Amino acid sequence: MRLFKLITGCLVLLIIALFIYQNLAAFTALQEFKLNFYFESSSGKIALYALLLLSAAVGFLVGILVVLKPYLGARQALSRETKAKGASSKVEGKSGQNAGAPASAAAK
Repeated sequence: MRLFKLITGCLVLLIIALFIYQNLAAFTALQEFKLNFYFESSSGKIALYALLLLSAAVGFLVGILVVLKPYLGARQALSRETKAKGASSKVEGKSGQNAGAPASAAAK
């Protein structure tokens, strides 16, 4: 099974490399772009491969943030619950003893 995965992975990488090699002229071609903001506009030229890499990186980061949001929310909720449980156990420990009597007198 390992050998099959290795051969299949190599074939996929070979096909991707072949696709990039055949379309190298299209990937290196410069594309004009213009960014329009309300306060400023910018224009320039960028290679298609840079644009593809930039969009893939932004998509990857957004995907990571979407995946991590529930995890971080669960950690915060657990932290709040632990703090609340710790504070309530301290209050319960003090309420069981007599306020004016020493601990040995309260135990009798």
